[in-house]
Amino acid sequence: MVSQQTRDPSQPGDGGAEPVLILTPTGRDASVVEACLHEAGMQTCVCHTIAAFCALLEEAAAGLIAAEALPAQAFDLLMAALQRQPAWSDVPLMILTTPATTTEAMWQFVEGLGAVGTVTLLERPLNRVTLLSTMRAALQARRRQHDIRQLHAQLERQVAEQRVVLEKLRASEQALHHVNATLEQQVATRTAALEAQTQQLHHEMRERQRMQEVVFQQEKLAALGTLLANVAHELNNPLAVATLQLDNLQEEREAGTRSEDLETLRQAVERCQSVVQSFLALARQQTPERHRVALNAVIGDVLVLLGHALDVDGITVERHLADDLPSVWADAHQLHHVVANLLTNAHYALQQTAPPRQLRLTTAATADRSQVRLAVADNGSGIPEEVQRRVFDPFFTTKPQGVGSGLGLPLCRSIVEGHGGTIRLASQPGQGTTVSVTLPVAAAEVSSPEAAPEPGAAAPRQRGTILLIDDEASVQRALQRLLQRSGHTITTATNGQEGLAALEAHAYEVILCDMRMPGMDGPGFYRELEQRHPHLVARLVFLTGDVLSPEAAAFFAQVDRPRLIKPFKAQEVRRVIQQVLEAR
Repeated sequence: MVSQQTRDPSQPGDGGAEPVLILTPTGRDASVVEACLHEAGMQTCVCHTIAAFCALLEEAAAGLIAAEALPAQAFDLLMAALQRQPAWSDVPLMILTTPATTTEAMWQFVEGLGAVGTVTLLERPLNRVTLLSTMRAALQARRRQHDIRQLHAQLERQVAEQRVVLEKLRASEQALHHVNATLEQQVATRTAALEAQTQQLHHEMRERQRMQEVVFQQEKLAALGTLLANVAHELNNPLAVATLQLDNLQEEREAGTRSEDLETLRQAVERCQSVVQSFLALARQQTPERHRVALNAVIGDVLVLLGHALDVDGITVERHLADDLPSVWADAHQLHHVVANLLTNAHYALQQTAPPRQLRLTTAATADRSQVRLAVADNGSGIPEEVQRRVFDPFFTTKPQGVGSGLGLPLCRSIVEGHGGTIRLASQPGQGTTVSVTLPVAAAEVSSPEAAPEPGAAAPRQRGTILLIDDEASVQRALQRLLQRSGHTITTATNGQEGLAALEAHAYEVILCDMRMPGMDGPGFYRELEQRHPHLVARLVFLTGDVLSPEAAAFFAQVDRPRLIKPFKAQEVRRVIQQVLEAR
């Protein structure tokens, strides 16, 4: 006989030891089932009402209900309890039926309760083996539900942990995106700053290079000025001798005797003088000697000099010279140099070009006849654009070493702009080069200077004693020859000390003194003369070929004495001496 054990319905078992609920209100079914299950090691809980059964259902392992305990109202309570179960829970139910239970009732159990739970029908009288096997299957199913519940909870925890990890990853990703964006912005800003600094550095380097080039050019020009001062002095002395001796020869010649030869020689000497003056104009903007000049005549003179060389190289010269071209107010020698230089450059460019070689010279006046224009055009190979920007820079040349000095076009620009004109160059590679020069027309009210009298046409009105101080023997001889023929008495000295010694013996009416001499030079002689014979200072005239040195310029700015600039002509010497004699 199986002992009957019950447990307090208020103490339901936990998930690992859940009881089997038993609800059999009539007969001995409850005690028999309870004893049988206890014997099999199963916990039980006998309920006396459907309400108690439904209250403990959520924490039960299974439930066994007699069919007679499920009238309609109780059935509804049971259905509601089954529906309240968690999603994971499905408490197995076993309904005890009898042979008297109708089929309709059994179908209601299966259809109604089976829709919300697991229902098994057990027919009375109960068979112990059937009861235990059915109950074990139910308990095993319930344990699996708990296992699934634990797995589900574990999965939920894992999912939650994964969500936390994902959130952290998202936060990290967002932080990384932010950092990347910040870094990209910083890189872009830094790159822009570096590019700006690089451009600024390149600009500063170019500017520094330009300034260095300017300083270099200035230093070269300064050196050129010093060189030209020395060259001018050295050239002006022999040119002075040549000029004076030519004047002497022309004054002494018989009428018609070798006059053409002497005039040719004079033109050559004057051409040398113009070259020296042109170089002086490049080194310092000195005022040219201007008068009315016919530009077409200058072009003709240049072509006489260069025409043969152009013909030899097969260069055809086309002249389109305006017949009614106005005169320009200019220095003829300097214009001659400009035209000669432009033709020489065109000649060199055409030498590098295959025939036919053409050189076209065009002159014309502007519509208002206020300017004249000279265009020198060749059909040579042209000048690249990068070279065009530098052709007027001093010392820049594309010619081989020893052929070009880089001073031709800069000198031309200096001369043209000094005359108030302009010079422009236009060239296309393969299409030749055109250099255009514009010059202002001579004003109508400006009259041409009176023609200088022929050498020897006017004799000095006064004669006097002259002390000539110059270390150049050739200059002494030329001046002595000229002045003696004019009736003057000449005493010579080779430096300032000899001149002072001569003055101790005689007070001369005119003193001609060179600036540069060994021993005591011109300025030294002047200072000694002021101290020893101040009354003779008014009779002093300086001779100089030095027109560029700062020392000479400073000295002449301090003393108020006339000077003859080498090379000088006979009429200039006579005029200055006459002025000194008349001022006594």
